[in-house]
Amino acid sequence: MIAAMKDTNTISFVKAEYKANSRVKITPHPPCIMPEPIPATSQINVLSGILVVQNYFDIEDMEIDKKYNPEYSLSSLLGRQRMAEHLSKSDVGYGQVGNARVDIYRRNDGKAIKIVESLEMTTNYQAYGDKIPTEIDQKAAQRMLDTHELIGEVSLDMMWRWMCADKTIANGIQYPNDEQDSVECNVEPGKWGITHYSDNVGNQHGFIVAELRLENA
Repeated sequence: MIAAMKDTNTISFVKAEYKANSRVKITPHPPCIMPEPIPATSQINVLSGILVVQNYFDIEDMEIDKKYNPEYSLSSLLGRQRMAEHLSKSDVGYGQVGNARVDIYRRNDGKAIKIVESLEMTTNYQAYGDKIPTEIDQKAAQRMLDTHELIGEVSLDMMWRWMCADKTIANGIQYPNDEQDSVECNVEPGKWGITHYSDNVGNQHGFIVAELRLENA
């Protein structure tokens, strides 16, 4: 692969094929499927009214024939979006994060969930030596506390992701004798939309990792 500067704002990539004693064959690389980074989105059904949020479930990330395909790699935003879409077919929500701890907040009407970076770290950053939150982060956190209730927290240290599912589904995809954190949220039953922000380049949502909202009751 050869990088070529098209202009001061654009770098294009071309595929180069080398053969002994012959000219170099250069083929333009196809345009990026995701030229602008966007949050990963999906939908799941939560019919029992109990949503389980935890670090991971015992479920295949991807169909076996795509598991090692570079276009489905979790190293790319596109791959993570495709994984979210794949898991949503089994009514499982997913978002890639990192080695972190997240808080789970439920809106007072039971129609929205926020998965956020630990608010203790966001509002009391001096105690943790972490990044200094912006004034916008602090005000947004306070607004959320006015309308949301803390349900629990989940450590993501094993798989560096969060996952969620209706309790009836979650019960069937648990690892036996597993002691990971698990938070149950009483919510309005129906189809829920998921928007995952955390690993999106240029994330403008500050401490909010992901949002889940009731779309159709």
